[in-house]
Amino acid sequence: MNLEKYWYEAAPFVYTVVAGIFLGRADSVLSVISSVLLLSAGATITFLRRTHSPKMRPLKKTPR
Repeated sequence: MNLEKYWYEAAPFVYTVVAGIFLGRADSVLSVISSVLLLSAGATITFLRRTHSPKMRPLKKTPR
């Protein structure tokens, strides 16, 4: 079973959800900073993946 592929796809969403849970339960400045960093990591990964993902392009007809 190839777990790396599943983790690669799920990591930004896991980071975001965990950061939201920790931010909701934060009672100190250090936990708020950690939650915000985790949230920004998930958002950055998602943004970069969507920005740099290969787009579907129509195939050009090649001259024969």
